[in-house]
Amino acid sequence: MAGFIGKNFDLPKIYLLSSLFIFPLLLNLSLIFKNYEDKLISKVRLIDTWHSLKNKIDIKRVLFSSTLLQFFYAVMVIYLPILLFEKIGFEWNSIGALLTIMLLPFLILELPLGYISDKKIGEKEIMIFGFIIVSITTFSIFFIHSPNFLIWALILFATRVGASSIEISNESYFFKQVKDRDANVISLFRITRPLAYVLAPLFVIPMLSFVSYSSLFGILGLITLFGLFFIPRVDTK
Repeated sequence: MAGFIGKNFDLPKIYLLSSLFIFPLLLNLSLIFKNYEDKLISKVRLIDTWHSLKNKIDIKRVLFSSTLLQFFYAVMVIYLPILLFEKIGFEWNSIGALLTIMLLPFLILELPLGYISDKKIGEKEIMIFGFIIVSITTFSIFFIHSPNFLIWALILFATRVGASSIEISNESYFFKQVKDRDANVISLFRITRPLAYVLAPLFVIPMLSFVSYSSLFGILGLITLFGLFFIPRVDTK
């Protein structure tokens, strides 16, 4: 939908459409929570939460793994459309179709992968598979310069096969290690997403003074390979 609007109208209307989608949600939430009262909660400093994980090495590994995955997402979300539009030459409606195909693995794979990690082999193997696939497929973007829709659809789909594998194994492993009383640790896990969206531009913007957009994704492929160092030592199998 965004691709169609971007091609046939103009980009600001995409944000107008987004606001229209959000408005019913805000209205619904305001009605549901109008009588809600906040409960008293204890506040824990971020640094104290981190120190509390001193002897929980595998939870730390998953936190780093999640940060790296979110960093991958941030670079992809911000810079992939620029690459596809400005450097490869796709129109916005084609980019919209490509991004739709790219995201299908999250719908198709996460449920069966979650079942396999719970009932069959645990999370480690799925996590290892995910990082290897993400690294290889993202690195291969460096070599693709043709505006061939099918090639790009296949390679972007493959990147999310790896990413969905990492995501579900991270989530599955982490939430088997924490309890409801560990709200501070869960908050730390959720902070990895906004943290990555701060780190990604700080890392990429200076780099683009020296490398091309295609080279950026080659470097990103190498960076994601470091995720293999963040695999938990003890599986939950």
